[in-house]
Amino acid sequence: MKIHHNREIQVISFLDERYYTTDQETYYPATSTILEVYPKGYAFQNFLKQVGMNVDEIVRKASEQGSKMHDTFHQITKGYAVTWVNELTGKTDYTAEEWQMVAKFYEFIRDYQPIIIEQKYKAISEKLGIGDTLDLVCEISGELWLIDYKAGSYLYETDFMRLAMCVELWNEIHKQKIQRAGILHVKAQTRGVDKRGKVIQGEGWQIKEPTESLDTYADVFGHSKAIWQRLNPTPKPKNKQYPDSFCIEDLNKQADVHDALNNNDLF
Repeated sequence: MKIHHNREIQVISFLDERYYTTDQETYYPATSTILEVYPKGYAFQNFLKQVGMNVDEIVRKASEQGSKMHDTFHQITKGYAVTWVNELTGKTDYTAEEWQMVAKFYEFIRDYQPIIIEQKYKAISEKLGIGDTLDLVCEISGELWLIDYKAGSYLYETDFMRLAMCVELWNEIHKQKIQRAGILHVKAQTRGVDKRGKVIQGEGWQIKEPTESLDTYADVFGHSKAIWQRLNPTPKPKNKQYPDSFCIEDLNKQADVHDALNNNDLF
């Protein structure tokens, strides 16, 4: 959910970020929106059973943490300093777990020195009927990579399906095609660098490449999209607008004006 406050017209807009648009008329669902229909598997179902009634709160916090880590990683790749202590408040903005993830991401940038091509890149395809935001497109050792960030504990098949579609979104509109793609997982179980030099990783983090071809994941995504479209024949974002202030006195003033009009007191 993205929030936009227009002070001139005193309106707050709550925008449904599950859809992408360029003209505010035609909307394309995000790949993650479509993949909501795809089962995450036994491990995820077992997790739901374990957390029980707390699942909504846990999922909300995990989503907020993921967004926070994405924003922090983007700050680092833009060259901004990220600090443990907020200079304005004198307090930390991060938990110990979050700061460890920041350190792992910084280690990746420091050790592999990717050349940034694009980051937080929004792409829409009329042909594919989808949109998405690409976390990072960069060059590493002369190869063009598309990298997605993952701050969660597990990687699911849907993560690689989304990765495949992000590659297709990029390749559709760029002459320079993606050569390698992977998910930078900052909660991996790795113990250090890959001595063979084939995998980009460090202690507790890894760029996980798909075990199957991207075309295979894209095909499965196509089937998921057909199911999603059947369930959502007329998709539309749930954008909402509200005034930016509420006051009972305003209601009283409106009531007084209404009474005056009915009694012809204003003429």
